[in-house]
Amino acid sequence: MPIDRNEIECMRCTHEMAADARFWLNAASDLDLEQQLSPLGRPLNCCKVRVLGNTPKDTTHAPVR
Repeated sequence: MPIDRNEIECMRCTHEMAADARFWLNAASDLDLEQQLSPLGRPLNCCKVRVLGNTPKDTTHAPVR
């Protein structure tokens, strides 16, 4: 089933970084696009998609005084 790209938020976004997302959305095949959507339906290269990391606190060393 074809994806309606006009329903994707990046196509209506006015943020300057959305230009790259719009270019990619227009060039990508439906199969590529389906594989590159976040759980909320945004493309992974959308400026509203954030990748957060977490580094565990090192508890093996005593605190420095």
